[in-house]
Amino acid sequence: MTGKNLNGQRTRYEIYDYPGRFKDEQHGRDFTRYRLEGLRNDAETGVCFCNTPKLWPGVRFQLTDHPSGTLNREWQVVGSVLSGEQPQALHGSQGEGTTLVNRCEVVPADRTWRVAPLPKPRVDGPQSAVVTGPAGEEIFCDEHGRVRVKFRWDRYNPATEAGFMLDTGVAGVGGGGFRQPGDTAGGPGGDSGLPERGPGPAHHNGEDVP
Repeated sequence: MTGKNLNGQRTRYEIYDYPGRFKDEQHGRDFTRYRLEGLRNDAETGVCFCNTPKLWPGVRFQLTDHPSGTLNREWQVVGSVLSGEQPQALHGSQGEGTTLVNRCEVVPADRTWRVAPLPKPRVDGPQSAVVTGPAGEEIFCDEHGRVRVKFRWDRYNPATEAGFMLDTGVAGVGGGGFRQPGDTAGGPGGDSGLPERGPGPAHHNGEDVP
């Protein structure tokens, strides 16, 4: 997807972000557009100074009588910093009167402005967990061959469990893999590796059930 309203900007620069974390093409296009608009939210910006506090983020105003005719248009405020001075308020101080300066960041009102994408949570390295299940069951798996685990760091919510597939690298394409939790060294525990160092989304295997 290519950005819009480039106004002479180069088009050969690319941003590669994997995985996309979407389930169908339409959602993928929407997510890509939202992310692109967030990454380019400073591509067309302006800065203005005024002495009114009535220009805050979200407010639109019409600029007129500017020497550059292309700037005489409607703008939308996306950032505002107010600063003021009142020297005469201090005992024994003399100087200028009260001043107020509002520094506004603006974009053309017909552009879509989005906040830059926030970094995704990351999980650095494997996560140790304890295999759980009903009483009397040494190894309990659901219909997809997943076991329930309890992460050791999740100490404050005893009801929280997560389902994980256990695998090895010996299975063929689409076949997955399997390793019995009881075979883990040190008892009923194990290490959980999360795809792309991210805590979500959840993965399951509903087509090739073990």
